[in-house]
Amino acid sequence: MTKKILLQKIWHNLAFKSAVAAVWLWVIWFLMESRLPYIALPGNSDHYIDKLIHILIFGIMTLLTWRIFKVFWHRRWARIVWPCVLVAAYAYGTEYYQQFVPGRGMSTVDLIASFAGIILAVALIYWQRERKPSLLVHLCCGPCAAGVMRSLKRDYFPALLFANSNLDTPEEYSLRYKAAKKLANFYGLILVKSTYAHDDWLKLVAGHETAPERGSRCLLCYRYRMSETAIAAKRYGYDYFATSLTTSPYKNRTAIMDIGHQLEEETGAKFLDVNFGAGSGYQDSIKASKQLGLYRQKYCGCEYSRKPS
Repeated sequence: MTKKILLQKIWHNLAFKSAVAAVWLWVIWFLMESRLPYIALPGNSDHYIDKLIHILIFGIMTLLTWRIFKVFWHRRWARIVWPCVLVAAYAYGTEYYQQFVPGRGMSTVDLIASFAGIILAVALIYWQRERKPSLLVHLCCGPCAAGVMRSLKRDYFPALLFANSNLDTPEEYSLRYKAAKKLANFYGLILVKSTYAHDDWLKLVAGHETAPERGSRCLLCYRYRMSETAIAAKRYGYDYFATSLTTSPYKNRTAIMDIGHQLEEETGAKFLDVNFGAGSGYQDSIKASKQLGLYRQKYCGCEYSRKPS
């Protein structure tokens, strides 16, 4: 594992982000309640340095809180509003308490400066990330999506849906889901897992068990999983949905694209018509999955795709 990959894993690790936010909460409390020489200004002081401190510390707190919340909330407004509400409440609480600290005092101007820091942070968050179109990507497995996530993050605000009832055993499902979690954690993305319903999937493909790979059974399977993604994208308000199935050269990419457009008409969710395996996409996914140490399966997923040993 390279140093760059290790640092990115740490940067997006939820425990690390939470620890940093907790430390920053303490820093704010310390600054607001202390009488150190460089901050021992009256609570109602109009000194610009004091106001800049309020803008800075609460702006940073908003950024840290958003980085935690963004992996839990699908809707853009929730990812922005809840961090603002929590940080604003903390800003008011610390300011209110200062009236009980000797030599300090509650200041409306300080509170306005704190709120200004929150607003500036939100503007930065929106400009850098949240104004991008949101995208829900059906994740067939970690390796197939590993090579495209970095480029997707440049143009979209992506989230992942692990919807794979085609997998033949709970053990295989668990292995691939762990790889999906590792990928999502590495890039700091939302990851949703749909219900594992292999019996329902078997009923769907009944009569097509002996169909060749890329044939009728696979077409039913593509639609089953992509339909879950399109419905979820519509429900949670994503601008687009897509699937990592197009990464593999062993899949019928033309059929996948056709199904995506059909589901767009049926559900109203917009399909992102992108072939993730175009060019060196497939080779990039293999390279990235090895770098991240993802589980790499040796068959498509269902019992009918296993080759006799």
